[in-house]
Amino acid sequence: MLIQLGDLHIGARWVEADPLETLSTTVDAIRRLDLPVTAVLALGDLAEHGSDAEYADARGVLERLDAPIHAAMGNHDDRETLRRQFGLGSAGDAPVRYATDLGPVRLIVLDTTIPGKDGGCLDEDSLSWLNSQLSDAPSAQTLLAMHHPPLVTREAAFDRIALQADSRAALGELLHRHPQVRRILGAHLHRPLLTEFASRPLMVAPSTYVQFPLDLDAVKLVAGDEPPGFVVHMVSEDGSLISTFQTAAGRPVGRDPA
Repeated sequence: MLIQLGDLHIGARWVEADPLETLSTTVDAIRRLDLPVTAVLALGDLAEHGSDAEYADARGVLERLDAPIHAAMGNHDDRETLRRQFGLGSAGDAPVRYATDLGPVRLIVLDTTIPGKDGGCLDEDSLSWLNSQLSDAPSAQTLLAMHHPPLVTREAAFDRIALQADSRAALGELLHRHPQVRRILGAHLHRPLLTEFASRPLMVAPSTYVQFPLDLDAVKLVAGDEPPGFVVHMVSEDGSLISTFQTAAGRPVGRDPA
C-alpha cells in the first residue's frame, strides 16, 4: 500500500491548527486502516520555511508509519536541506528527482519547482531526464509524481501558481510516447482532485494541514474547515491499482446497516 501525502507545511501558522498536529492526526488515521504500508510519498511543501528542524519534525511523525519515505520538492521546500534530511543523494541545489522500485510498480519523482517562485516548470533538462528514465524501463508499470500537477483549475488564485503551460504541453507530448505511465500523482492544490492528463488518471492529494475550498471566483487562497486527508493506493502484484481518497476526520462510528 502506497500512501500519497501533500502539503504538510510544518512550521506554518496560516490558521490556529498546528501542522505538526494535523500531520500526526493523519498518520493516526492511516494506522487505523490496519493495512500494510509499503511506502510513503510526501509530495512537496513538507516544510514552510525549509529548515532542518521542520524537516526533522515531519520525518519524526512520518516514521511512525514504519515504511520508506519518498519525498518530493515543493515550492516552499529547500533542495539542499530536503536532500540532507531525507537521504536523497548528493548535496546542493540541483533538482531533486529520482526513480525507485515499489515492488510491482516503479515510482518516478520529478522536481517542478522554480527557486524563489510559487509556480512550477519542467525545463528541457528535466524532460530529457524523464524521457531517459522511461525509455530505460518501457515495460515497468510506472507512477509519475510531482508537486505541481499538470492542469489548469480555472481558479485564478491557483492558476497563477500552476505548472507553466509550455511545461504541460511538453510533458503531455512526452507521455504519449511512454504508455507504461499508469498514473500521475500531484499535490499543491490543498484539495482532493481527480482528472486526466495525457489520457492517464491524475490524482491530486489533499493537504495534511488545511484545504482550500472550491471557488471559481477566488482571487486569493483562503483556508476552509475541511479535515486533513491523504490518498491510499493499493497495488496488486500485476501492477494494477485501486486508489481512494481518505480523510483524517476521526474514528468510524455506527454499525453495518445490513
